[in-house]
Amino acid sequence: MLHWIAYFLCEYNISSQKGGKPNAPICSFMELNNYFHMRNIFLQHGVIVNNLKWLYSDCSKIDKFVTSTLPETEYIISRFGYPKNSICLTGMPRFDALHKIQVISNRILIMPTWRYWFNLKSKQNKNTDNDFETSEYVRCWEELLVSPELERLINKYQLEVIFYPHRNMQNYIKTFE
Repeated sequence: MLHWIAYFLCEYNISSQKGGKPNAPICSFMELNNYFHMRNIFLQHGVIVNNLKWLYSDCSKIDKFVTSTLPETEYIISRFGYPKNSICLTGMPRFDALHKIQVISNRILIMPTWRYWFNLKSKQNKNTDNDFETSEYVRCWEELLVSPELERLINKYQLEVIFYPHRNMQNYIKTFE
């Protein structure tokens, strides 16, 4: 219960998820009906390359939108309708210390990202093959992972390959075995 009180009394909601609230439907309803107002700061945690209408300025209630690259910033301003002063171009802070770590030169980390059209809970895109296991996306990753060229490089340079997909894909890891 204390987290609800803290949420309703806060001045800022800083989240990497648009619906970063204790209960998104209830909190959104209360915000839309002006029961309370806080500034919503969206810590966008990747690089947006798709036209995501749910993030448009006129329907998102986002006051400050954090972006990673200049092209992304320009895209968000022109396509999503945010004023320039509501965008904060930060780069990717998670990479700030990237060169301060010890590099293991014979290790390759493969981290496929998630794609919004694989939202298997809602088949919104009826003309799209949303079946993750049979998708072209999975087929392309499988082709890479079992490719003779990758095997040749692994053997030639004695590489260790770590395959670690996005957390939304973790339930489907068996697809890649």
